[in-house]
Formats: sequence, structure tokens, C-alpha cells
Amino acid sequence: MSPAFIEQLNAVLRKSGHFVGYAILSALVFFALRNTARDRLQKLRQRPWGIHLRDYWRLEWAWLGVLLTIVTAAFDEIHQTFIPSRTGRWQDVILDTGGAILTQALLYLLARRACRLRTAA
Repeated sequence: MSPAFIEQLNAVLRKSGHFVGYAILSALVFFALRNTARDRLQKLRQRPWGIHLRDYWRLEWAWLGVLLTIVTAAFDEIHQTFIPSRTGRWQDVILDTGGAILTQALLYLLARRACRLRTAA
């Protein structure tokens, strides 16, 4: 393998790690917020008139997941500017935010599907 290929592969893997890592952070924040309200939501799920999307997914949970990801990514990049072997780049914050937004969109679609399946049953 050529050194150029290895360098390119390294760059792709590092950027993929950024994207996936912060996507996971965003999902964990979402699930932490959703499960914190689990007792209240459990009562709502038992109501006789059915289940709603809001029981599975809320915009405020998604926004907080993305916001915490942006703040964490920004602080990480700022921290990297103080390490001689690293560089802090604002483009990485954008990449990390993209991972968080995509994750929240996927969680929304999964919640819609779960709501449809539950109401159809």
C-alpha cells in the first residue's frame, strides 16, 4: 500500500470516528432525557385514547442532544489547540454536529415507526 493511501485512509477513519462518536453522544443525551421522564410517560402510554409520537420523541430532547454535542465538540477542538501534536478545527465541530443532527433525524423516524406500529396493533 502506498503512503498516500494510508494517509487518506487514516483521515477518513478519523473523521468517521468524529461523526460516529458525537452521533452516539447525541443519542445518549436524548435517551437520558427521555428515560428521566419515564415514570410520567408510562402513565401517558396507558391512556385509553392511544399513543402519540410525543410519547416517544420530543423536539426539546433532540435539541438538547444536538446542543450538548455542539458544546462538547467546540470545547474539544479548543482543547486540541493547546496540544502541540493536535490541531483544533471548526470544520470538525460542523462534522460532529452533522452526526448529531442525523442521529436525531433517525430517532425521529424510528419513533414515528414505533408509534404507527403501536397504534396499528
